Order: sequence, then C-alpha cells, then structure tokens
Amino acid sequence: MSEPFSDDLARILIRKNIQKGGVTTYSKHALKEMTNDCLTFADVAHVLRAGRITARPEYKNGTWRYRMETQKICVMVAFRFESEPEVDVDADSDAEIVIVTVWRFKNHEKLPAMRR
Repeated sequence: MSEPFSDDLARILIRKNIQKGGVTTYSKHALKEMTNDCLTFADVAHVLRAGRITARPEYKNGTWRYRMETQKICVMVAFRFESEPEVDVDADSDAEIVIVTVWRFKNHEKLPAMRR
C-alpha cells in the first residue's frame, strides 16, 4: 500500500509506533517551533496519542504530511520507511514518525475543522 494513507491507517501507524516504542524524529523546524510556542515532547506525544487527523494528507517537499490536532496543539507528521511501505495494520511496521512542524493554536485560530 502506498501513500497517501487513509486517516484511519495513518492514525493506526502512529499509535502502533508509540505503543511499541518506535522511532520518532523531529525536524529542526519542529524543534524551533516547539521552543517558540513553549511546547514539550510530552505535549507532542499527547497529540500523537489523543489527537485526530483533521485534514487530508498534504504532499510537500517529497513527503505526505498528516495533520493531527487536539483542541490546543497541531502536529504535522510524515512517515519514513526503510523500504517501500508494505503496510499491514495487523503486523509491525517499520514506519518512523517524523515530526515536521508543531504549533499551539492561538484563541482565535482554532475553528471547527473542515474537510476538503
């Protein structure tokens, strides 16, 4: 199965990665934005565990990005695979999670999510 993944499959891959203690890397940009918005690694982990995907995947700079949100924080996630993704939701995946960017919603920013 190739990207873009369905919302459900992307969410499953993210949560399975977390459950098995898989690899999560942060881009330099994500780390900078976390500092700017006073966000911690725990904040990001919470979004990955409890957030939901609120928009269709976006293809940018050679990767598909998935937008996960809680009421206060948004995390853009991409997947990195060692080989061509052969994703079976019942099996372990070699997907590495890449945190592309992160931001905290300002009070006026968070509007009801609208699917395209």
